[in-house]
Formats: sequence, structure tokens, C-alpha cells
Amino acid sequence: MKNKAPDVLRNFTAISDQAVNYHKRQMLLIERDRNQSSFEMLLVEQFVLSIAVKWEAFINDLFIAYFTDAPKPFLRKLKVNIRKSNADKFGLFISKKIKFVPPESLTSTMAQEILDPRGWNISASTFEKLSQKANQYLSAKYAKKFMIDSVDSAFLDFITCLRNYLSHGSRRSSSALKLSLSILQKTDGDSELAGHLIPIGKYLRTRLKNGETRAIHIALRIIKIANKLV
Repeated sequence: MKNKAPDVLRNFTAISDQAVNYHKRQMLLIERDRNQSSFEMLLVEQFVLSIAVKWEAFINDLFIAYFTDAPKPFLRKLKVNIRKSNADKFGLFISKKIKFVPPESLTSTMAQEILDPRGWNISASTFEKLSQKANQYLSAKYAKKFMIDSVDSAFLDFITCLRNYLSHGSRRSSSALKLSLSILQKTDGDSELAGHLIPIGKYLRTRLKNGETRAIHIALRIIKIANKLV
């Protein structure tokens, strides 16, 4: 079966580039408005949340593409685990009577059912845990693609915390966001994301040396990392 990962990347890049362009146009349209500052903070929050959600969907689809292309290593382990689980619960005699017959080939829908039976999408609270999932589910040639450097990993952990904070603004998500930024700063001493996080809209609309906002910087970096995974 042909690996569909390049198609997943092309789709993510296309919709993300479009989102960046639309966001820039929106920011231009509100220039010199008497409520420009408030509008900008609202727009950057919505934009970054949208990009973070698109990233999570990309990771799920990429996992499915890689798994569908080479499912046999995991299915062999799954067969052994099912036999062991049945033996522990029902005894060896019964477990030998229960047969798990993996499909000869997988569709994306079947792969999703195997890897994500509860239907929440494949995700993890940190990129390290996502890498562990890759080692668990994917063949070695695809799992190694999730072995990224510490700077990119810390950045993606920050994005996960940022998404959570933008989603519900809880005290716990605020604390996690601040901690993730401090870890990112220690990992990447030159990070352009260093700064006061609250209010988050003001933080995201701050313009960097190249004239772009932190929101645009975040989006472009996510797209760049996505390309490294395929």
C-alpha cells in the first residue's frame, strides 16, 4: 500500500498556509480602527488556537498513514498481547480457542479503529509521550521520524499547553503554560517566544524583529516542524 503521509502533509500545509494568509488580511483590515488593539488580541488568539487544533489533526492523520503503510509489526505484538490477556483472564485452554485474525490489509478507517478505539484522535500531553506511542504502534522506519531535537520538542510541548490555555483559560492550564515556556527558554536560549504570557492576546500580537507577530511565528514554525516528520 502506498504511503499516504506526503498527502497528509500537503493537506496540512495548504490549509495552514491559507489560514496564515487569511489571518494577515484580517489584521490589515482592522488597522486604524479605534478598537484595533482589542480586535488584534481576539484575532491572534483565535488564529493560534485554530493552528494548534489543525496540528493535532495532522498528527493523528500522520500516525494513521504510517500505520496503514506498515501495520504488521504492531499487529504481531497485538496478537501476542491478546493471547496473553485471554490466558490471564480465562486460562490457557480457553485462550487457545480464541483466535485473532488480523486483516491482510488496512484502510485508514480500520487503522483508526485499531489505534483510537475511543475516537478521541491520537495525541499525547507531551511530544516525548507521542514519540513513545510512535515506538509502540509504528514500524521502526516511521517511529524514528518522531525522534526530534529537544528544541522542537520543547516548542511543541509549549504549543500543547498554549492550546489548552486558549481553550478554557483555567488556573491549571495557565500554570502549565508558564512552566512550558520556562522549559522552552532553558532549552532554546534564543527563543523569540520569551516574554510575559498574560494577557495572552497581547503576548501573541507582539511583533518580533522581522515584523511578524508571535502568532505568525508560531504558525510558520509548526509548519516547518511538520515537514520534518514526513
